[in-house]
Amino acid sequence: VSHRARIEHAARLRAVSATTEPARDADILFQAGLRRQQAGSLDEAEAFYRRALEADPKNLSALNNMGVICMSQKRDKEAIDIFTRLIDVKGDWADPYYNLACLYSRQGDVPRSLWYLKVALWMNKGLREWARNDSDLEPLRSKPEYQKIVN
Repeated sequence: VSHRARIEHAARLRAVSATTEPARDADILFQAGLRRQQAGSLDEAEAFYRRALEADPKNLSALNNMGVICMSQKRDKEAIDIFTRLIDVKGDWADPYYNLACLYSRQGDVPRSLWYLKVALWMNKGLREWARNDSDLEPLRSKPEYQKIVN
């Protein structure tokens, strides 16, 4: 095989991998961010999520987890903006609704929190058990509507 043929073959491989690498790179960066988030290294996790979004702007899980980090760091306005954007992009995904329910519950906005919780649990019944034990939703527990939603 000639040198020119090897170069052309390598160029074709790069062209093919260029179409798949951004999503793969984004997933690798997302996984690195997730590991750091689970370890409590939130600033590092957020940096990895930002890089994942640069590689693949459609990586909604990275964006959602950035919102969760913002929430945990009391950057509520930024978290609300992120979760609202996620709802605009993928309105049938329960996670941003659930996260907004938690955020508004922590802020003491019971009606708004209950509305987001109701929507999230309607979309994903599997979140009911999570909601029963989530400390962020503690301010709602005594409300009859909360009992009706989670049971």
